[in-house]
Amino acid sequence: MNVRGRLVLLTMLASVPQFVLGAEGKDNYFQILYDTSTAVSDKFKPDFGYAVYLKFQGKRILLDTGTNAEILAHNIAAAGIDIAKLDAVVMTHDHHDHTGGLAWLRQKNNKVPVYIPPGQNYPVHDGVVIEQSLALSKDLMVIRGHSDVPTAGIYDDLSLAIRTQAGLYVLSSCSHSGVAGIVDRAQKAFNAPVYFFSGGARLIFRDAADTDTVAQALKTRGVKQISPSHCSLSHAVEGRMRNTLGDGLVASRLGAKVTLSAP
Repeated sequence: MNVRGRLVLLTMLASVPQFVLGAEGKDNYFQILYDTSTAVSDKFKPDFGYAVYLKFQGKRILLDTGTNAEILAHNIAAAGIDIAKLDAVVMTHDHHDHTGGLAWLRQKNNKVPVYIPPGQNYPVHDGVVIEQSLALSKDLMVIRGHSDVPTAGIYDDLSLAIRTQAGLYVLSSCSHSGVAGIVDRAQKAFNAPVYFFSGGARLIFRDAADTDTVAQALKTRGVKQISPSHCSLSHAVEGRMRNTLGDGLVASRLGAKVTLSAP
């Protein structure tokens, strides 16, 4: 090969993304399936409640199941998801707006494992209790959170931590064990910084100053992108968070796919 040919080859190789942690790309994403946020199209039905679909490293995970089984089924179909291929269902906590579609889903797929936090009740008889954490792949973990001071009767919850080249993506729901604690546990589990946090913190029901506290906790921990959803989904919350986080605030949209990759 002549010098010109070698230079062309080296240029081509240099342009290929080199991913070190996690298999990344268009087939690795999360998608909010149940929420009141503005939908990407009229194919999706908004409703108060929460559910997120995650596809990562060949795993297909459903985080929570919304409030209404019919709406969950509709949005799953709109997203083109085959629930027979689910590898796991992760329940963050047992409030009705997160568990409403679980019995229906279990009827459709009676083999998929359902992971639950301790001390809670779900409409399944064989939920697998997560006492600490559970690795679903080398870069994907279910993490249990705990607070000695319950909020709305919840002491324990589960979240997902996903390691990518950009850092960790953390998927929560209502963050009953505290946003700061959830981020800290994820960072400790992987010894890596959190890049993206998606979820709520019950902020639409609390004083405005609590929004500032949560935003500052995320900023202090170096989280680069924050997408408030579900119980933190309001213009007032987003406005106050933007004062602290600036362009790091990412609007949540029902049905949108967020690719898990480096910036």
